[in-house]
Amino acid sequence: MKGQLGYIHALRGVAILLIVAAHTNSFAPHDNNAVEHIYRALLREGTALFVLISGFLFQHLHASYTTLGFWRSKLRNVALPYLIMSIPGILLYVAVLPTHSRIDLAALHEHSVLYQIGYFLITGAHLLPLWFIPVLLMIFACYPLLRYLADSSLLKYVAVACLVSLVFTQRATDNIGPLVSFMHFLPVYIVGMALHRYWDHWIEHAAGYGLGLVGMFIVTTALACVYRDPYAYSSLAILAKLILFVLICAQCHHVDFVALSNRSRLLRLFNYLAALSFGIYFVHGYVASAIARSPLVFPVDNGGLAVALGIANVAVVTAISVGLVEAVRYTTKSYSRMIVGA
Repeated sequence: MKGQLGYIHALRGVAILLIVAAHTNSFAPHDNNAVEHIYRALLREGTALFVLISGFLFQHLHASYTTLGFWRSKLRNVALPYLIMSIPGILLYVAVLPTHSRIDLAALHEHSVLYQIGYFLITGAHLLPLWFIPVLLMIFACYPLLRYLADSSLLKYVAVACLVSLVFTQRATDNIGPLVSFMHFLPVYIVGMALHRYWDHWIEHAAGYGLGLVGMFIVTTALACVYRDPYAYSSLAILAKLILFVLICAQCHHVDFVALSNRSRLLRLFNYLAALSFGIYFVHGYVASAIARSPLVFPVDNGGLAVALGIANVAVVTAISVGLVEAVRYTTKSYSRMIVGA
């Protein structure tokens, strides 16, 4: 497995870019333009790639964990930043904004302030990307089960069952319903664990089927274009990202990644983004929302132009998010992970 973790780490940088891109597609015309639909299909389920990599790395590191140590780390580095970074969004919806695009805010305001705060924290509905954090914390809460599977001969059978389960589960509609999304993404995490555990059993075989994997990726992405509901058909996009992960691993398996990174600015960029990935995740929703509400963003009828502007928007949102995260890191030093997750 020499050199393996180098490009796995870089893939986290790719995943966070896909996630940011999915939340900054503000110029898209939302019509039947083929370019726009292909672009959307390619962006779908960057979150699943992130979860897959998290499961892969959990399997790699699980022997160094203890139950309390693992939970303490996740509470400090994920749950606490989630609480802190949620404050502006929750304040806006509890005290300022009159409507919400995905929930009946007037009905929610009939409840107590504490109920409203609890609702937002449980669902992550106060900022578009934050639905994922309660789901991720639920996955982390399963540590005893995950640790058992990590060393069990049952892992390969459970992983196969998890792949099958993706057909029968889906994201929660409007990403509001953490338990539904948890049931959809926990299998992805376990598949990531199995890919690490049985690395030697599949990596060389996959390396010989590069063209076949490319074909499978194209087919699943094309199907995701046809079935455009991002919730009911997220399984297709997850499968596409799983194939992409296997394809990249297979092609990079024998590459001297350290030497390649020293020569490639793009790979260094991905590694840098990977190191800041949680911070970018927590911050980019605010940046993307602010830009989407500004006069700089407007509907574009031409699908190709909309995609080009969308890519430029991704670069701007990512750059601003990185700047904000680095500012927090610079000012708070060793406490930054507890504030912004990086």
